[in-house]
Amino acid sequence: MISSSDDMFCLLLELRPGKGSLLDDGETKGAAVRCYVREFDVETAIVRVKEALKEQRLELVAVRWCVAIDEFDWEFPDDEDAQACITEAETEGSVVFSEFHAWIE
Repeated sequence: MISSSDDMFCLLLELRPGKGSLLDDGETKGAAVRCYVREFDVETAIVRVKEALKEQRLELVAVRWCVAIDEFDWEFPDDEDAQACITEAETEGSVVFSEFHAWIE
């Protein structure tokens, strides 16, 4: 259960497309994405994100960082996309992914 005392975490992930995922186009080799989740600690936030990735058929390569959003300075503090993701994670209680930045080899 998520309570108001939980923190909103932002994670930067490196991923690979899994078979049947939204990134499985035959050319995409990997992607980076930020995601947002409200949880009571870093470990639980990462577990929830891993579960969401599994549901989306995405393979986690690395968690580059995971931090409570009130514990760091944003590169773009007025970023509307990040604020929309945070709001959705708050209201839905779910893991929310921002825009995927994919690459091919």
